[in-house]
Amino acid sequence: MAPTAAPAASEQAAHPQATQQQAAYSGGQSQGASIPGVFAPPTADAAATATPTPAVTTAYTYATPHPGATASTTTNYQRQVPRRAAAARYQPQFTTAMTTAYFANAKGPLGHGEHLYRDVAGQTGIPWQLLAACDWMQCKAQPRFSPVHGEKIGAVNSDGTSYATKSAALGQCASDLIELAAAVYGIDLTARRRLSVRALADAFAAFRWGALLLRHGVSAMEFPYSVAGLTAQHQKMHWPMINDPAAPDRPGARFREPFGAVPVVLSLDYPATVLTDRKRRQPVFWFLSWLRRRRSDRAAQPAPYREQVTVQLADGQLARGRVVEQRAGGDDADGAYHPTIVMVGDPAGPGPQDQRRRRRRVPRLAVWSIAVVIVALFFRRVVAWAVLTALSATLHLFGVNASLPHVSFGWPWSSSSGSTTTTLVGPIVLQKIEGIDKPALGTDTFNFVFTRKVTKNIGFLPCWYSASFYAVGKASATVDLNPGTAWWKPSTGHYQLRVLSQPTTSTPGRLAITMALPLPQLPQSVHDVSIDNTLSSPVSTDHSWTYPGLACGALIRPQFAQSALYAQAQTEAFTQATTLPSVTKPLIAAAENEAATIVKDNFIVPTVGALNYSVTSFSIRWVASAGN
Repeated sequence: MAPTAAPAASEQAAHPQATQQQAAYSGGQSQGASIPGVFAPPTADAAATATPTPAVTTAYTYATPHPGATASTTTNYQRQVPRRAAAARYQPQFTTAMTTAYFANAKGPLGHGEHLYRDVAGQTGIPWQLLAACDWMQCKAQPRFSPVHGEKIGAVNSDGTSYATKSAALGQCASDLIELAAAVYGIDLTARRRLSVRALADAFAAFRWGALLLRHGVSAMEFPYSVAGLTAQHQKMHWPMINDPAAPDRPGARFREPFGAVPVVLSLDYPATVLTDRKRRQPVFWFLSWLRRRRSDRAAQPAPYREQVTVQLADGQLARGRVVEQRAGGDDADGAYHPTIVMVGDPAGPGPQDQRRRRRRVPRLAVWSIAVVIVALFFRRVVAWAVLTALSATLHLFGVNASLPHVSFGWPWSSSSGSTTTTLVGPIVLQKIEGIDKPALGTDTFNFVFTRKVTKNIGFLPCWYSASFYAVGKASATVDLNPGTAWWKPSTGHYQLRVLSQPTTSTPGRLAITMALPLPQLPQSVHDVSIDNTLSSPVSTDHSWTYPGLACGALIRPQFAQSALYAQAQTEAFTQATTLPSVTKPLIAAAENEAATIVKDNFIVPTVGALNYSVTSFSIRWVASAGN
C-alpha cells in the first residue's frame, strides 16, 4: 500500500502532459509540474506553518513500479543526534590594577622570551604559556636566571643541581610540571585538549607546593601562587595556613605579587575553558551519560514501518494495530510524526500484555553482561587475584616456570576511600639521586704530641735542641655519592625502593628505601690534613749547654721556624689519620652520617614529599668499589 505514490500514478494517467514534462525534466523542476514519486516543494504558507525539529530528520525514497505491478513504498529513518557542545572558553575578569601591573612589568620580558618558550614547549609537549608563567613566577623572566629555583644560570643549588643554559632550566621546569600535575592531581598536561582554569590552578599548585594542598584539603583556587589577581575576589591573598615543615613558603604570610601564574597564562591568550566538574570526565559517568542519551533517543524515534503496536481508543479500550504510514506534521520531515495505523485486533484484546512484552528493548543477555562487567570492575582486585592464582597453579601443574605479577587479595571496602596515585616513585627518586654531583665529607679533629730535635755540633762542642709540641689536626673522609650509571643498575641491587602503603587524601604513603654506596675514603695525601695553629702549643724543651750561645743559637733557631714545625705536624697528622684506628674510625663514621643526611634530607625526602609519600625506613650499606 503506497498512499502517496498511488495518487501520483493516477494523476499521470489522467494528464499525459505531466508525463511529457517529466520526460523533459533535467537538473531542475518546473513550476507546477508534478513528478511521480517526488514531493512537490512546499509553498510559502506551508513553510510558515511548519514547526521544524532539528534533532530528527526523516528521508523518504519512493520506487516507481513496473507496468502491471503494485506500487511499493520504502521508508528510511535517519536520526541525527546533535554533537556535544564544546566547553565554553573562559572570559577573564581582570581588575584594572592587575592589567596595569601585567603590562608594566611582565608583558615586555615575556614577549622577548616567547620564541624560547615555544621551542622548549614544542619539545616537551605542553603549552608554551605554562612555561612562560613558570619563568615569570620564579625569576621574573630574567634571561640570566633559572626558573627552577630562581638562581643564576650556572649556579649550584642546595640539592647539587645546576643548569648551564636557560633552555635546560626551562626543560627541567616543564618536566617537573608534567610529573607533579600528573602525580598529584591526575592532570595530563601533554594531552591535546584545552585545560580549564581549575586544572591550570591545580597544575601550578602542584609545581609550587607539591601535594600539600591536596593532603590538607585546600583548594588550588585559593592558592595565591596560582590565582592571585584572577578576579576582584582574588586580591591581597595570603599563603594557606598549613603548618607543615615541608611548605616552601611561610604559611599565612602575605602574597606580595600583584598576580599569579593563571592570570599570566590567560594574558598570553591561552584558550582556557570554564570550570568543569571532574566527575564527568570519569569513564563510569561517560557510560551513564551515554546510556541516558541512548534511552532518550530510542524514545524519540518514530515507530518503525509495519510494526504492530497497541493503541488506546477514544472510549479508553486498547486494541492492536499495524503502522502502515509515517508522516510529519509539516511538509518537510522535521515536524511531529503522525502515523497511520490499521486495526488488526479487537478492542480490549491482549494489548496490554503485548505492550509489556514489547517494552523490553535491551536483550536480556546484554543486561546480564553489563551487570557482570560492573560487578567485575567493583571486585577487580579479587578477580585479578583469582585469575592469577588459577593461572599460576595451571602453569605449575604443566611444569612451566613463568614470572607473573603479584596481586594481593583484598576487598574493595577494606581500602581507604581516598584516591591513590599510580606514579612510579622508584625511577623518580633514582633520577634525583643520580643528579648528585658533590661528595660527602666527614670531618673530625684529633690531637697528638710530636717532638722535633735538631743537632748541629760545632767542632768538638755539642750543639742540639729538642722540643715537644701539642698539636690539633683536622682531617676529612669522603664518600662518592654518584658512583656512575653502572652502579645503579637493577642487577647490582644497590638501590631498592618498596611501597609499603599507597597515599590517600588525608594520609601520605609510606616507603622503605635501601641503598648501597662505596666505602668512605681516608685522606689521600698530607695536603688533605690541616693543623690548627691557634690550639697548638709547645709542651717541653731541652738543649745542650752551649745553647743559646751565639754560634749554637744561630744554627738551631732556623730549624724551628713556623713552616718547618707545621710541615712536620702535618706529616704526623696524616700518618695518624690513615693508620691509627682511634682516628680513622671517627672519620669514617662522620663521613657515613654526612652521606646519609645529604641523600635523605636533601634529595629523597623532598622528592617523595612532593608525590605525597613519607620515608618510613631508610638505610645505607657500604660496599667496596672496584677501585678500592
